[in-house]
Amino acid sequence: MRVFTASDGRAYRWILGALTCWLKPDDGSDVEIARYHPRKLGIFGKARKAFLEVSPDGVPILDELIMTFIWVEMRRRDREKPTKTRGTAK
Repeated sequence: MRVFTASDGRAYRWILGALTCWLKPDDGSDVEIARYHPRKLGIFGKARKAFLEVSPDGVPILDELIMTFIWVEMRRRDREKPTKTRGTAK
């Protein structure tokens, strides 16, 4: 589950896109609390490192925001890894 209740008493939801994810309140609003920007290699434009953009609304829950972001990204990356086949002959 990508929904958590922060210390401010509000529920938040991480939404996973194809290459990025973002955090919104889990109340149906379109307010974006945080967004992950993956790195760009510079093939089609300027290269840049990956970064997590946090709005001022996310500062009071910054610790929880970062911890849940790490967890969500780890889960997403694990899901993207190719699965090994079992019982392959050597």
